[in-house]
Order: sequence, then C-alpha cells, then structure tokens
Amino acid sequence: EAFHNEGTKYKVDFTPLPDGAEIEASEYLLVECPSPPTRLLHTVHGKHYMQFGRDAVAALLNMPRRGNWKRTTSLSSILVSVFAVCLLCQAVLFRNIFSAVADLQHDDDHRAHLRSVAAAATWSDLVEAGIDNSTSHSTRASSQNTTEPTGPSGSASKSIDALLPFNSNASVSLASVVEPTTTSNYAPLSSAAASPSSSLHPWTVADVSFDRVMDADTRGVFVSKFASAPRGIVMCMHTRMVPMGVSLIQELRALGNIDPVQVFYCLPNELSSTDVTLLTGLGNVEVVDLCSVLVTSRVFADHGVASRFQNFWLKPLALVFSPFPNVLLVDVDTIFLHDPALLWTSSPVVDTGTLFFHDRVLDFSQFLNQDVGPDDGQTFIQVFFDTFPYAAVNLTRPAAISDTMRRSMVWNKHTAHEQDSSVVLIDKTRAGPHVLETLWYLVTVKRFQDQITFSWGDKEAFWLAFELAGIPYAFSPWNCGVVSLPDDAALHPTTLCGSLAQYWPDLNKNDVFFVNGNAVVNVYRLGDGRHTDWAARAASLVAAIPKLVTPRHTRHPTSQNRQGLDQTCLLGEGATDIPPAFQDIAERRIRRGQAVAEAMTWD
Repeated sequence: EAFHNEGTKYKVDFTPLPDGAEIEASEYLLVECPSPPTRLLHTVHGKHYMQFGRDAVAALLNMPRRGNWKRTTSLSSILVSVFAVCLLCQAVLFRNIFSAVADLQHDDDHRAHLRSVAAAATWSDLVEAGIDNSTSHSTRASSQNTTEPTGPSGSASKSIDALLPFNSNASVSLASVVEPTTTSNYAPLSSAAASPSSSLHPWTVADVSFDRVMDADTRGVFVSKFASAPRGIVMCMHTRMVPMGVSLIQELRALGNIDPVQVFYCLPNELSSTDVTLLTGLGNVEVVDLCSVLVTSRVFADHGVASRFQNFWLKPLALVFSPFPNVLLVDVDTIFLHDPALLWTSSPVVDTGTLFFHDRVLDFSQFLNQDVGPDDGQTFIQVFFDTFPYAAVNLTRPAAISDTMRRSMVWNKHTAHEQDSSVVLIDKTRAGPHVLETLWYLVTVKRFQDQITFSWGDKEAFWLAFELAGIPYAFSPWNCGVVSLPDDAALHPTTLCGSLAQYWPDLNKNDVFFVNGNAVVNVYRLGDGRHTDWAARAASLVAAIPKLVTPRHTRHPTSQNRQGLDQTCLLGEGATDIPPAFQDIAERRIRRGQAVAEAMTWD
C-alpha cells in the first residue's frame, strides 16, 4: 500500500523503530514478501513485509520524487519488480535468516502475532494536513444519528442464550488508516495515553473494534462519523435526562473540551426525533440508538432482549461499541470543575490506560460482599472468581489475583461497593479484546445467571473485566468524598450526606475534580411534564447548591453502626469549603437545564 499526502505523519509501532517514533509517510513503503528474508522484516498478522526508502520506491515505481505519488507503470511490472527485490534481499542477507527465525521462535506465538504495524495517523496531524472526509461515510449507512430496526420484534426471551451474540462469519476490515470524518481541531492525546506500546499486549485499533471483538457485522447498519477519532466522550441518555445531558455538553465546551461526544440510547421510545435534533444541534455530537443497531445486525435476538438494557446496563455496551479507542464514559449528572480531557494525563491512565474512581465504603452484606456459607466468613467475591466460566470468554484463570484487588476493600470484606462508574476512562487498545469481551459477557449473560447480583448496576463490571482477564487497571488513590446537604452543618458538622465528589486522581493535586450530582442539577422530577414550573424548580435547586465537601482522604474500613444515618453519609470524615467555582458551574448547569426543559415537549 503506497501512502500519499506528502508531509502527513503517521504514528507507527514496529520493532526496528523506537516506540512512538514518527516518520514521514512519503519516506517509506512496506512491501509484502513471500517469506521472512532478513532482520528488516515486519510481521503483520502472519504476512511478511520489508521496508524500502523513498528513493528506492520512486525508482522502482518510476514515480516523481516530489509531490503525490502517481502510478506510471503497470501493476504486473510492479509486482514482478517487488518480488525480485524481495528475493534479492533474501539471497544477499541469507545468513541472517536463522537468527531471525530463532528470535521469532523464542517469542510466545500469541505475542508474536500481536507485533503489528499500527499505522494510525495522529488526529492533529491529519487536521493540519487539511484532510476532510466528512461526507465519506454518507452512503455507507442509511442514518448516522439513529437507525430504526428492520428485524423482527418480540417479547422478552426467558432464555439466557438469547442474549449471546450471533456468530457471524462476515469479514471485518482491518484497514489501519482511516481518514477523519471531520476537521474539528481536536486536542491531541498525550504520548503516554495515545500509545499502547507500554502495555503488556499492544493491541491495534482494529483488534478492539466492536465487530472484531464480538465477531459481528454492524457496519451495514451503522457507521459512526467519528470512526477515526482517537478519543471521545460517551454518555447514555433518555428523554427525562435530556436537560441534564444538554447542559453537560454545553459545560464541557465552556471548560475547553473539544472531544467528540456520542450519546447512546436504547430503542426509539427512549429519545424522540426532537430530542435527537436538539442534541446533534450542539455540534460535534452523534446520537446512536444502540439497541436498534444491535437488533438489526442480529447481535441481539429481538427487541425484548434489547429492552433489558433500557437502564444503566447500557453504559458498558456503549463503551464496547463506541469506535473511540480511548473512551471517557460519563454520567450526564456529572458536574465537572475541570476539563475531563486532563484526566488522560493522570498517573493511573499513564500507567495502565485506565482510571476508575471509588464508591463509598459500606460494610453491608450485599453484592460481592454478600456472606456465603454458614460459618467460614466467605463472601461472594471469592465464589464469583472461583466459579466464573473463563473458557466462555476465551480466558484461563490468572494464577493469582492482582495486587489492586488484594488491597481492595471489597476483597477484604469491608464494603459492598468498590467502584463509582459516573466517570470511567479506558484505553481499549491497552485493555485488549479479552477485557472487552469479558465486560460484554458480564452485562449480557453473567448478571442474569447468578443468584447473587455482583453489582448494584453496571459499576463493578468495569474493574471486574480487567481482573478476570488478568490485565492491569488502576483506581484513583483517593476515596470518594461527598458534598453537603443544606442541613448537614447544623445536624452533624463532621458528617456530610450529599452527592459523591471525586478528587484529582494524583497525589500532588488536592482539588475536587467532579461531583456526581443528580440531586444538585437535575431539574426533572418523576411525574413532571407540561405543567411543571421549571423556573421555580431551578430556583429551589440553586438555593440548595452545596457549600461543603468531604476533605480528601484515603480509603479505609468503616463502622457498621450508621448512627441512624443512611448510606449516603460519610461518617466522621469532616467537612471543608467546596471550591468557589462549583457554585457558578452548578448554577449554570441548572439554568441551562431549565431552559432545555422549558423548550421540550412533554407528554
């Protein structure tokens, strides 16, 4: 394949070059050879390639050295010439064959297969080169925003097998360079976050695409306009959440975030066409009826199966399905005090390609902390890992649990909740397809099989997928905090009982990063509609904006004695003033939500 667009840089990752090296696309050409000739070899999915400089290629193809390359000789003569060059190099450097083969044999077959050329263009460089393919996908799918199902609908199936994906033999494109579909000036990823080279398994973007992971073929139903964006924000929404969702996207832009946003929902009754138009009108936003896509492409058996994901279980499906290699999954009631793009440079992401946040430590006998067995003190988390069907997701059980889980509160029987999933960051190319397949299995099969539910909603599924697959992951070093309710300071000044708050996930920053604040910014209440006084609702929310937050602290066991307080309270963890910016940001979110609610048509 001859690259063009002279001057455009492509990030590559193959053995002879340093990790993350960038080369001019016009400088080199990789040519397939019949067998491994020399140490100049690059092995890509079992095929062998040699690297040629531009001068050699220009002479070989009889092309001008400057400007775009143009083919001036017949295809047959080129192929003959290339074949001859490969054989010549093989003969001249024959003495290197045995050492090269020996090197390959010393590698595990699985690892050798993964050493592929990741010739994916950096987004900012493509933008600088002026490549605009905003209409290139317009004929590949009937709709980019929503896809109505064409398959049969039916009642919910009682069979667990109905949730498993159909096994499709449809071919999946392995093209490693896809032109961008928009010329928006996205901020480039940091080198640490963008490159999977430091990972144990340097998977490519193609390896972690939904169709490859699930052995499916959804491209005939839906092709994202963000198909080649390296990073993006994913959120799930239904009509009653639209005021919060719109205000979140608006606030993200106000904070300086320019990443593309995908909004997912499940079946047409969750978002109206007016809702979709409102969201897409914000710019750089794509709205996807994921459940209809999965039914139409026969990943889900029918609409009854799909309807089981009209809840927070849609979030993991959206993460796996999204084309973004680097996904920021966020709940629409999240109140950011900083641009969340900064999280991609945090230590957990740099080290592992992941960032998870902690939930409250609650010593309840529930979920993974459910007591099992009469007297041995065993909890469900041990049974969960002992009985998990690893072979169902092509895994073998790791030889030992990770240090992360060994230190966790849930493994040590101190809490029923480990993760808060209001914000989740995952570099899917570092996670790899086994993690994604395991995550899918947890939410589409495992949650229906166990008599004890492993999680309250989706939240524990993310770190569990990594632990089960034996892939490193990382939590913030800090425990969650909470913000105050209006009467907390008067009733119990060292115990706050409001919405979750999370601090910067680094040791050297002591700022609140976000609050998961449905109670703070959501103008909608169950039963609201066309007669609701949205202005009065907004005014009451503004008056109750929290003033205090729990100080930053590490995670530790807590008492089972709740002192008559509910599980939202962090007992005795103290209180400090919340950053002044929070008042302004929360009020903006409320007022924008009010404006959206007033403009919407309610039943």
